[in-house]
Amino acid sequence: MKRRNFLQWLGLAVVLNGCGSQDAAPLGTGNSLSVPAGGGSAGFVPPLLARLDQDAVPAFGANGNLYQAFPRTSEIRCSDSNGRVIWSYLQRGLTTGKLNQPVALTVDAQGRTWVADSGLGKLVVLDANGAYLFESAPGVLNLPQDLVISGQKVFVSDANHHRVAVFDLNGALLTAFGNGRLNYPRGLALDANGNLHVVDSGANKLFVFAQDGSFLQSYGGPGKGAGLFQSCRGIAIRPQDGLVAIADLVGGSLEYFSSSLQSLGEVPNPGLQVRDLQFAPNGSLYLFYDPGRKV
Repeated sequence: MKRRNFLQWLGLAVVLNGCGSQDAAPLGTGNSLSVPAGGGSAGFVPPLLARLDQDAVPAFGANGNLYQAFPRTSEIRCSDSNGRVIWSYLQRGLTTGKLNQPVALTVDAQGRTWVADSGLGKLVVLDANGAYLFESAPGVLNLPQDLVISGQKVFVSDANHHRVAVFDLNGALLTAFGNGRLNYPRGLALDANGNLHVVDSGANKLFVFAQDGSFLQSYGGPGKGAGLFQSCRGIAIRPQDGLVAIADLVGGSLEYFSSSLQSLGEVPNPGLQVRDLQFAPNGSLYLFYDPGRKV
């Protein structure tokens, strides 16, 4: 049985599950920033890192609540800023209303939780109290990996279809884009201009699209070192300053880019294979990692 701890850090209580005291402390900023020749910023200070529940994908709501998806158990959980669990949704299975490997979640303006279920290839939507509302048609998505919401649109990385699928707020498919350019899209994030950044782990680079699907630019690329990836996965963009953070699973590092998409360098993470990450409201960076695999 795992021990549950509560970390009160910088005014934000976070639920932690771990078997050692190292899981109950911030990871710090890292002390070996690698700056690319001619491109990075020697004065860049990486954000504070903190371990979240090692089995859970994090998301933060506008209300300050912490939302977590547990891929192994299929639980969805909402906790307040004091670490108190407000509601939990645990319906594991293969039929309507069930989950079978939720890998990403986000919260819309109505307080509804949208969950991308990779195992069943669908979106499941819960109301503000954690009750089941509806879901997208199964079979439309093939291994969805992440989702973000902007206005009336829900953008989903549809990995095995090599595209970004766009849904309305009723869960109906509107359109899709990126097919022919994307190889295996995973993480998604919106910048201050509303443009969509797509992590493509097949190409090991980032693609930026306007919300109508128009391609704007790419950055990063395959390789070792700052600004390059061996297996890029998750992405987060900090609202306060547009800082872009990207997890390189195989490379074992966190890569940082400025709001103008210039590489700021890489920070080797502390022996963790990070799969996803999320900026908290206070600007610190929370990690979702695989506890069974070390770099």
